[in-house]
Amino acid sequence: RQMCIRDRIICYDDHGIWGSARVWWTFKVFGHQNVHILGGGFPLWQKLNLPIEKTDFQQPKHRNLPKESYTFKKNQDLIKVFEQVQEESYRVRNNLNPEWEIVDTRSPQRFQGTQPEPRSVQRLGNIPGSKLLFFGDLLTEDKEFKSVSEIQEVLKNSGIDFNKSITATCGSGVTACILLAAMEYVKLGNKKAVYEGSWTEWGSRPEYNDCLLYTSPSPRDS
Repeated sequence: RQMCIRDRIICYDDHGIWGSARVWWTFKVFGHQNVHILGGGFPLWQKLNLPIEKTDFQQPKHRNLPKESYTFKKNQDLIKVFEQVQEESYRVRNNLNPEWEIVDTRSPQRFQGTQPEPRSVQRLGNIPGSKLLFFGDLLTEDKEFKSVSEIQEVLKNSGIDFNKSITATCGSGVTACILLAAMEYVKLGNKKAVYEGSWTEWGSRPEYNDCLLYTSPSPRDS
């Protein structure tokens, strides 16, 4: 059906919590606040034997809402571009009172550049000055968020200063959103944003070799 800005939106996917976090964040970017993620997604819904439908998708029925029922304004503060992250990286590396922490949610192996990226990039490794917090550490085996106390413990032991604003990055801007959603879940109210290009962009810009930290050329380039 046609959406209204006041509608409650619940996002889910077939991985538990994955792309649903990115959809959640996208709605946030465009000003829709009443949006949520279904923990465990469709797999857990099926595991709990909850009702499902197997009908074809039907086009939404028109609700005859006035145009002003869904107005939006893009919140650019939730998005970081390459140049902004480049400046943050420089400030972190040179101890220039950085206001942001750059947090990478990829696996430790990808962060360290010892595992190939799933996408074609020219470099492996991580953004200089960034810190690692694997998104999987925030989730249960059923791909739900862990309890508030468990997530708080993960964040506390991560070595990341969550009193600062957070720039989340990953491979392509998807699992970074899981970190932002977890922060909101445990009510960490500081500023947070996603570096949209993430490592797919950063690792593919050889003109910035002086800013790249990498351990080896990508196997795809050899």
